[in-house]
Amino acid sequence: MCIPTKVIMRRKASCLMTIVALSGLLPIIQTAYAQEETNDAHGPTNVDLINLAKRMLQDQHYDRALASLQQVDLAEEGVAEMEFWRLIGISYYKLSQWDDAQKAYAKAIELGDLQPGIYLQRANAFIEMKRPKEALEVIQNVPPSAAILPNRFIIESTAHYENGDKSQAYLVMDQGYKTLPDNEIIARKRILLLVDLGLHQTAITEAQTFFERGESTSEDYAALATALIKAKQPERAALLLEQAALIYPLDLDLRNRLALAYFEKEQPLSAGDILYPVALVDPESARSAAELYIKAKHFIRAYRMNSRIDDQPQKVRQRLIILLEKQHFEAATSLYTRIERLDLLKDESLVYALAYAFYRTGNFQRMEYLLSLITDSSLFEKSVELRKFAEECRQSFWKCS
Repeated sequence: MCIPTKVIMRRKASCLMTIVALSGLLPIIQTAYAQEETNDAHGPTNVDLINLAKRMLQDQHYDRALASLQQVDLAEEGVAEMEFWRLIGISYYKLSQWDDAQKAYAKAIELGDLQPGIYLQRANAFIEMKRPKEALEVIQNVPPSAAILPNRFIIESTAHYENGDKSQAYLVMDQGYKTLPDNEIIARKRILLLVDLGLHQTAITEAQTFFERGESTSEDYAALATALIKAKQPERAALLLEQAALIYPLDLDLRNRLALAYFEKEQPLSAGDILYPVALVDPESARSAAELYIKAKHFIRAYRMNSRIDDQPQKVRQRLIILLEKQHFEAATSLYTRIERLDLLKDESLVYALAYAFYRTGNFQRMEYLLSLITDSSLFEKSVELRKFAEECRQSFWKCS
């Protein structure tokens, strides 16, 4: 006789339960099921929540990790409290909640946590909060295992710098360089600190050594050049960037910075010429090149560069400046319709410039209308003065200028 499969399965299950009962295992299995039902009824355990938070941190879900940790009941026995506070600190730190992070790390340290990372992150949290003295206090107490970590030197140097002690910031970074000569980040920061201390030639000499190691990038040249420009050393910056341009001929950022160096050298025409080839393909560089040519009073090239700008509001603003500088006032007033269409009459500096163009063409009615739109106190006195000139011009045309 054929017996259905379901009946066979029920019989097998019945036999299995009989065997379990006879072997004395039934109470143990019933207890296990009861415990599982209790866990399900009361939700995840503290261990589950902490493990979940660890996974969330690994996957960079910092807010969710924090939410999981905030459900942990510290009153229960068996909670790894030191680990809990460390994970809380990491979560807050990654969310840039600096004060909460450093407080959580402090509790972990009080409980005996010696992981160097939490000391360094706590110090950095104080730096982010503009509290460098407290950062230095934390660094003084870091465990010996942090003594040669790159971040230890970087964070301590930064804390001294933010505390106004540039010399000590350099000494710490120099110590880091001697300890870890192959660390590129420390090498870079050490060179920039030399510039900050006014040791420009030493910085360049050290930079050349760093560049020769073959570990540098175009960004390293750019960073050093920017620091030199900021330190009022555009000549040195220009020489460095010209060297970089030979190595990275297609790097637009280096070319832009080289133009800035020449502008700081008070050579706007040379700066414009440096940008000229780039401006033929890059509209943003065209705008910058046009501004440089305007400052150099080279209006033909300024106009040519302006014609390559895609952004219409920027283009018309710059076009008006060019026409006013060339004293082409009729052409300047012809931009009125475009300016109005582009909704640029909200720009009061532009409105005043356009009003001046109408004044110079004798259209006092349009000039007056534009001046009536100005509410900016810094332009109000100029508006009053322009109205005064217009009135004198009405009464005596030879006074018009």
